[in-house]
Amino acid sequence: SRFYEPETGGKVTQLLIHSNDSRIMTILVQGRGMSRTRDMGKTWTSLLEPLKPYKGANVGLTVTTTIKDSNTLYYLSSFGLLRSTDGGGAWNEIKLLTNPSKTTIRTFAVDPVTPTLMYYTTATTLYYSVDSGKTWSTKALPSTYMPFIFSIEQGKTPILYMGGIKQ
Repeated sequence: SRFYEPETGGKVTQLLIHSNDSRIMTILVQGRGMSRTRDMGKTWTSLLEPLKPYKGANVGLTVTTTIKDSNTLYYLSSFGLLRSTDGGGAWNEIKLLTNPSKTTIRTFAVDPVTPTLMYYTTATTLYYSVDSGKTWSTKALPSTYMPFIFSIEQGKTPILYMGGIKQ
């Protein structure tokens, strides 16, 4: 096992390891966006500069990728949802049905094998897209618990699992 302590100046809240190259890791840092290493943690590069055009993007909620393309990152922040196809060098907004500055987005997931399938939740609603976020549909959540964690079981028909906390 290895322990890495990047000099990020904040609390690391998530670690994402590149699926094809374990030397490449992306971390989410509370209140400071993301950093990336390509050498197993010897040196870290902040990904904050490319996020500056997106107000609130330094407050990250989650970062994820897919099995098929680890260079494509999906980043949910106080700004909203962003996608990078070059490992975090440049970002494009994916429009959501909700305004992140007015509604708290609780969870986000992209299907790891079929990245055109995307999901996010608010306190009471599941939002889903089958076309990479071009359009979104909604469904009421089947629970009164506050969504906390989200996972997708891949199969012929994806199965969504969501954990929550009692409100």
